[in-house]
Amino acid sequence: MDLWEPSLVHASGGLQYTFTILDEATGWLYELQLRTKDQAFGRFVTWHSQNGIHIKMVHSDCGGEFLGKNFTNFLEAEGIIQRLTIHDTLERNSMAKHVHHTIFNTVHTLVAKSSLPPFLWGKAHKHAIYIYNYSL
Repeated sequence: MDLWEPSLVHASGGLQYTFTILDEATGWLYELQLRTKDQAFGRFVTWHSQNGIHIKMVHSDCGGEFLGKNFTNFLEAEGIIQRLTIHDTLERNSMAKHVHHTIFNTVHTLVAKSSLPPFLWGKAHKHAIYIYNYSL
């Protein structure tokens, strides 16, 4: 899991963050779009309850959104092991970083080649996720 830091341009609906959840077992990518960082916990809980996926472990960086008491208590209550990277070692969370790089290169290309206004990056992002998942 990783949170992509705020976009300089807000997407439709004021969205500026994306929360990446990569299922290492299947390679399937889930991206939740957020207005603010503090929405990460609530969106994770909703995503977890709606998908019916049994999660054994989550791996993330040491971002505050993953270290909050609500988040850690929820993981513990669900029996989910939390693995954190060492601070300032991006390579330890390289799968999520690689996915961010791949998806946002696709988003930039889609927006630039289609001459869409930059605030539509959220729509291009959803399309990039679709392309990513169905090209596995």
